[in-house]
Amino acid sequence: MKKCLLLLIYIFAAVTFAACEKKETPVPDASPAPTTAAITAAPVIPAEDGFVYVHNGVRVVLGAPAADIIAGLGEPRSVREEPSCAFDGFDRTYIYTDFYVETFPIDDIDYISIINFRNDNVRTAEGLYIGAYTEDMTAVYGESYNREQGMYTYEKSGTQLAILIDDGVIVQITYYFMILD
Repeated sequence: MKKCLLLLIYIFAAVTFAACEKKETPVPDASPAPTTAAITAAPVIPAEDGFVYVHNGVRVVLGAPAADIIAGLGEPRSVREEPSCAFDGFDRTYIYTDFYVETFPIDDIDYISIINFRNDNVRTAEGLYIGAYTEDMTAVYGESYNREQGMYTYEKSGTQLAILIDDGVIVQITYYFMILD
């Protein structure tokens, strides 16, 4: 089980670092390279109808401006920031005891992009938690998922709920905002 989890973490890190790598490719004169401005032209629309995590009465809405949500969650244990691969500014990770929240910047405003559970002390709004079983997941969310190896992914209104299962037991729960979809 540990080997499988470590392998998945290694693959995730490799893909993340590869995506951030600067690659120089020639651009034809007739077609200028896209800029971040093109990405930021469309406003971010919070996924109110998507998957939402609630912690101590605070609704953590994917795609919503992060400032008030982060303030409502209280003081994080730590905050990491690194230059964004997709946008101008910094991606930030707010690490709490039981979960972490990641943000992305657009026009000097941070938006919620990822919520990841760290242990079994927290539950989805529908009651699912790390340590529950595959049957619990399907009882709550149904059979309409995409499955790739042990990762079950549900989609709802511009959000994803990804549930990693190892040997019939949930070992990770992550919410994603589908930023560029």
